[in-house]
Amino acid sequence: MWSRCGILDSLVYRPRFAKSPGAHRAQAGENHEVNQNHDPSASRTYAYEVDPAFPELPEGGVLGEVSGVAVDHEDRVYVANRSTNPVQIYSTDGQFLSSWSYSDFERVHGVTIAPDGRIYIADDRRHLIRVFNPAGELVLTIGTDGVPSDTGVEDRNPRTIKHAGPPFNLPTDTAPTADGSFYVSDGYGNARVHHFSHEGELLQSWGEPGTGPGEFNLPHGVTIDNKGRVLVADRENGRIQVFSADGTYETEFNDLIRPCGMCVDGDGVIYVAELAQSYGRITILSPKGELLEQWAIAGDVPKVGAHSIALDSEKNLYVGLVYQGAPLPENARPVIKYRRV
Repeated sequence: MWSRCGILDSLVYRPRFAKSPGAHRAQAGENHEVNQNHDPSASRTYAYEVDPAFPELPEGGVLGEVSGVAVDHEDRVYVANRSTNPVQIYSTDGQFLSSWSYSDFERVHGVTIAPDGRIYIADDRRHLIRVFNPAGELVLTIGTDGVPSDTGVEDRNPRTIKHAGPPFNLPTDTAPTADGSFYVSDGYGNARVHHFSHEGELLQSWGEPGTGPGEFNLPHGVTIDNKGRVLVADRENGRIQVFSADGTYETEFNDLIRPCGMCVDGDGVIYVAELAQSYGRITILSPKGELLEQWAIAGDVPKVGAHSIALDSEKNLYVGLVYQGAPLPENARPVIKYRRV
């Protein structure tokens, strides 16, 4: 199984689609009990507990904000973070396994692992997508280093984009497919999704700035579901848009709060990391977009946000956190493991 869908020692349970954190605070290790899901075609329920031991940093190790998290075929957890050690690899029980010697990133923004084992990393500030083999060796670079495409954007503010442009202007995420091609959400300075061949040839692009079907206000995350549909986290429009593989608009799932990252399990269930406002939120949706479960992440640090999410083979969740301009606390562990119980 392959999928992709970060640390405070507490979580807050929230009623479904409530707009502010709930009153009950579950301590690390406490079961996160859930209600029966809303999808009449499914019989599963969703319950998680925080694993307080994840991750175990090596001596002297540091994790910055975790912009991306992914799990490979061997259940190794890749943590892409904004530190001098930007790609760190852990076992599912939290043991530090290794890190990459390659560190030539300005700002990592998402990590994805393809069915063939290749690892895709967006570097938004350098307008690049880099592709690595499982040994961490660079095999492909797409984009012009440090040169954004022309979209009329001002000060990296997606609300100021005048028109869509070619790749890339602050790209955000990648979604490899089973046939070796991959999609890129492009992103803070553009309003497009691009489809590339395995070798990096541009096949297709779609999207314009706006709020209508097929239009984007910060396409922040992209993933492929179990039917081959392309799901795009349209962050500032508060929705996930669903497209066919050729970019044809199919539907959208609304009532989200700044969705950033997604992953999809083998049954088509969608797990969403939401930046929200002053707290992060996790939302679980059926393949039809029906709400199955939802909870908020909160703590003593203001403006913590859920930025990325991944699943391992046991359907445990890993969530990467960013702090939205707040300083990273000295003892922060900005990646959460939620054990499925």
